[in-house]
Amino acid sequence: MSVRFHTRSAYTAAVFVSALLAVLSGRTALGYALEGQSWANATTTFSYAIPGNNGIWASALQQALADWTSVTPFTFFGLNQYADPCNDSSPNGADFGTTDCGMAFGSGTLAVTTYSFDENNQFIRASTVFNSNVAFSVYTGPLQNSSTDFRRVAANEMGHALGMAHENDSSIPALMAPLVSNIEQPTADDIAGVDALYDSVAKPVSLASAVLPSSRSVQVGATATAFATMVNFGTQTGSSCEIDLPGTMPASFTYQTTNPATNQLTGTANQPIDIAAGASQSFVIAVTPTAAFGSTDAPFTMTCTNASPAPSSSGLNTLLLSASTTPTPDVVTLTATTLNDG
Repeated sequence: MSVRFHTRSAYTAAVFVSALLAVLSGRTALGYALEGQSWANATTTFSYAIPGNNGIWASALQQALADWTSVTPFTFFGLNQYADPCNDSSPNGADFGTTDCGMAFGSGTLAVTTYSFDENNQFIRASTVFNSNVAFSVYTGPLQNSSTDFRRVAANEMGHALGMAHENDSSIPALMAPLVSNIEQPTADDIAGVDALYDSVAKPVSLASAVLPSSRSVQVGATATAFATMVNFGTQTGSSCEIDLPGTMPASFTYQTTNPATNQLTGTANQPIDIAAGASQSFVIAVTPTAAFGSTDAPFTMTCTNASPAPSSSGLNTLLLSASTTPTPDVVTLTATTLNDG
C-alpha cells in the first residue's frame, strides 16, 4: 500500500532561521542539506508551462530545470504543458497564486514547494506555487530592489523538488540558501548535495524522447508517419536502442533512423542503433492500421538494452491516432515551445 506524506519548503526574501530545520534536514560535514527523500532512478518530469507574461515565466522555469540537469546526476525532463500545483492528481508542475493552495504565504515568502512521498521515502509528486504578490521579473546579475529574479527563485524551488533542503550555513555559498541572493545557479555545495542523493542510483544511460506531430488520422491500410527523437542524457553509450509499439492496437509498426538535418532515411528498418552519451538520434516511425479504431494515444516504448525506457508523456512522445474504413481528414497537430526549440 502506498502512503502519502506531505512536506512544504518555503523560499523567502526575509531572514529565516530554524534550528529545528537544520536538525531534521540531514545536514552533513560538507555543508549541504537534504530533505530526506529522493526520486527513483534520479529523474522525474516537470511541467513548466506557467501561463502569462508571453511565455517568459515558462521559459525561465524550463531553464531552471536545465540548470540542475546540466551539472548533476539528476535529470529533469521538462514538459511544455500546464499542471495545476494545487491538484494532487496533476503531474509535477507550478503556477502563481495569491495563497499556497489556500494556505497563507508566510511573511516574505517568495514561493513554496510541496511534495508527497511514500513509506520508502520515494517522491510521488512535487509542485511549486510562486507568490503572485511579489514583483517578479527575469534578469541576470545582482538582485534589484525593484523586483526579484524569477529564474533564480525557480531554480531554488526545483532544488527542493529533487530533494535538497535549505543550506542554513551562511558562510557557504549556495543557491539552496533560505534567502534569495546574487547566486543564480547551483554552486559546488548544491552539486555535492545532489551527488550524495543520486550518484548511487543515477543510471549511466538516461533517455528522453519526443514525437512530432502528435496526432494523425488515416484510412485503414494507409500508413501514418511521424518523426521521433531519442536523447541520451547519460554518461555512457546507449546500446541497441530501438522503438516499439506495445499493446493491442490493430496495426503494423516500423521505425528507421534518419538524418536530422535532412529527415532523409538512413540505415535499415527496425534496426537497433547505439546512441552516444549526450547525443540524440532521429527516426521516422510508421504505423499502418489493419482495422478501424477511434482516437487512441499510441504510447511508443523507446529504450536501449542498458537503460530504462524513456518516460512516456501523452502529447510529448505519444501519437494520437485514429483509423477509418473510409477516407478521412488527416489531423496533423504541431506544438511550438516557448523557446522555439521543440
